[in-house]
Amino acid sequence: MSFARAGAKALYLVARTQSGLEETRQLVQSTNPDVKVFLKSMSVTDESAAKELFEQIRSDYGKADVLLNCAGIGSGGDLVTAPVDATWGDFVSPERNHLITVKANERG
Repeated sequence: MSFARAGAKALYLVARTQSGLEETRQLVQSTNPDVKVFLKSMSVTDESAAKELFEQIRSDYGKADVLLNCAGIGSGGDLVTAPVDATWGDFVSPERNHLITVKANERG
């Protein structure tokens, strides 16, 4: 809500599923009804979807001023007792996701 309170022109909210996005849009707009909120259901592991998202942002606003990527995964296992190979993806996947979104943003 900080960006809404600060007067952001627009927020692009992205999640793998649509379920929480609409609720978040309502919270943002109750904080600042002038903020345009765009919702997109996608995975940040999908390079073509990330590219399309940032092409849309560039088309609408010229660029993304701030990029927050909080995507992550969890295998659900006990990190201390699980074999390294069983949990390694929990560490590698978020970094790959960040790389995909940063590259998609910079391709403009």
